[in-house]
Amino acid sequence: MGRKFYLGLDLGTQVGVSRVFMDGDVECLTVKLKTAPELRLRALQDVLRVNDTPDCMGVAVEEPFGRHYNVVRMHMRLLGAVEMACHVRGLPFNPVNASTVKKQATGKGNADKEMKLS
Repeated sequence: MGRKFYLGLDLGTQVGVSRVFMDGDVECLTVKLKTAPELRLRALQDVLRVNDTPDCMGVAVEEPFGRHYNVVRMHMRLLGAVEMACHVRGLPFNPVNASTVKKQATGKGNADKEMKLS
């Protein structure tokens, strides 16, 4: 067995993928997705497949938010697909509000990108 981790996904135009290990280490990468919905879904399936190991303790996904209906609608589709894929694989699925993540990381729920990176 390797190191236990949680998989984190940010379902934006460029999907943020992180593995947060129980020992405190974090691995992050960005996956550029095609615009066609079926290609976006296939890429997310690949991310889940690669990380579906006995060491994965669950998947946390940033909940969709935004002012533009079409963006939120696409994110909701992706969120549903990820939830179903997790269910099929037997992985715990946890949607997480972005402000909760920001507050945990920076102490401020409306932190901007610069604050999050520092």
